[in-house]
Amino acid sequence: METAFIAALTNSLQTHGDKTALTFLRSGIPEAGITFAQLNLYTNRFAHGLVKMGVSRGDRVILIMDKSPILPVAHLAVMKIGAISVPLNPGFKKPEMDYFLSDSGAALVISDAERARLIHELNPDVKSLVIDTHLPMARQPAVTGGRDDEPGITVSEEDPALIIYTSGTTGKPKGAVLNHANLLNDARNINRVWEISAADTICHRRVRIAGGNQCFVRQRGGRRLYGVHGRAGHVYTLAPGFGGPGL
Repeated sequence: METAFIAALTNSLQTHGDKTALTFLRSGIPEAGITFAQLNLYTNRFAHGLVKMGVSRGDRVILIMDKSPILPVAHLAVMKIGAISVPLNPGFKKPEMDYFLSDSGAALVISDAERARLIHELNPDVKSLVIDTHLPMARQPAVTGGRDDEPGITVSEEDPALIIYTSGTTGKPKGAVLNHANLLNDARNINRVWEISAADTICHRRVRIAGGNQCFVRQRGGRRLYGVHGRAGHVYTLAPGFGGPGL
């Protein structure tokens, strides 16, 4: 059994290839339905692109952009090469971003065009990758070409995977580091406590990579589990067996 989050997730993506993994809703209209196999393919291509840009194991990569299907792809790609994902609220203003850029020591910032202008103003020397979040996945340059194979980088359970900043109510926000074992244990515990199965669909009305208050309601007479979080955004379908014997 895998002990690192990204290895366990990759195994799930490869095992349940034809099942829908992610559906994105824009203004209430389905825009993209991505299978587990496609999600793995897109993630691999994005990951190889990051390696070409010079991102390596242990580097910190800021993610800040509007809701789009490319966001979870970028997040997973960062972790597949052993780098550390640093997701930030796209609503952060100039003083906040100035602090996060300095404190995180990010080797790369992945953002949409609107945030890219702010990033360049604050630190024109930081390496950046600008994503057009309005493009459909089939036209995203980061995933429409490149290598399809796994990056081949060994990631251990103790490797840091994610940095989540606290709210900073008692001072400056602090980056809480979660390793791959932490994320995998969290996923397994959530699936166990909430009794999530392959028949369930998780609906996130506002996607967050981690954290946040969520309200889950099980549909009567069925196996649908809904998570409501903010404004309309994404629908995610968890991998069959995620947290069970297959993970």
